[in-house]
Amino acid sequence: MTIPQPAQGVAHRTSPSHTEVLRALGEALALLGAPGSGLIVAVLGRGPADLDHLREYVPGLTKVELACRLGELITAGLVTPESPSAMSAQGRYALDHSGRALLIPLAALTVWAQDHSCTQGSARPSRSGHPERPGS
Repeated sequence: MTIPQPAQGVAHRTSPSHTEVLRALGEALALLGAPGSGLIVAVLGRGPADLDHLREYVPGLTKVELACRLGELITAGLVTPESPSAMSAQGRYALDHSGRALLIPLAALTVWAQDHSCTQGSARPSRSGHPERPGS
């Protein structure tokens, strides 16, 4: 029995090594781990927004820090600037294709966060209704 060969002109893609996978994951976590980055993506998942709208939902960042974070997300290909509209003196931002693709894992992370976060070390019920112990 012979092993089928890829069709001519079709690139054969090898699976990435464990090191490459971990490096890619580390880069993604570093980008999303920056203060406000994940929240910006989540807010823009609901539709385009300007800086003032984003500041309402991304607490703790100054306007300059928020603009810097948006710049990082634009450079990473997750967010795209839109031209200023007649309704807003400043530009608006929207998710790019890669940013929209991030919404599914971000939703899963949101569910995990709701299930596993503890406020001030007190036990809180999980989504199943059973109380959880702090740190579990």
